[in-house]
Amino acid sequence: MRSLRLSGFSVLLLGILVLGVVVLAPNLKTFLEQRQQIAALEAGVADTQKQVDAQQAERERWNDQSYVMTQARDRLFYALPGEVSYIIINDVDPASLPTTETPVSDTLVDSQSDWLDGLLSSLVATGYSPAPVATEPPAPTQTTPPAGG
Repeated sequence: MRSLRLSGFSVLLLGILVLGVVVLAPNLKTFLEQRQQIAALEAGVADTQKQVDAQQAERERWNDQSYVMTQARDRLFYALPGEVSYIIINDVDPASLPTTETPVSDTLVDSQSDWLDGLLSSLVATGYSPAPVATEPPAPTQTTPPAGG
């Protein structure tokens, strides 16, 4: 420490340096925060632009007649005149499905079921089932308007 001598000029420079750090540090912090905000906002603008582009592409697809027809068939179950459409409803209870999957075999297995017996038993069971009971709608009731109206 004895060899380190501080002259008036070095003390003045050190003071200016400390004063500069004290004055510039808050401004530098503000500058860096603003740069981070600008980067975040630019990323948000880029995401929004991607969404706008996707929406414009979707709008362009709806201008195509075949896309509109496909969407009407898929979403609204529309069919062209003369066509027959079938809706298959999955009425299997998920609780009755197995929780573990069995591995797929790579060998063929010959089943011992007879499709003709299954068809005949189905027809017989349908023939002997009770007929549905038709219920008549209730007769309309006649109301009289209030007198003196």
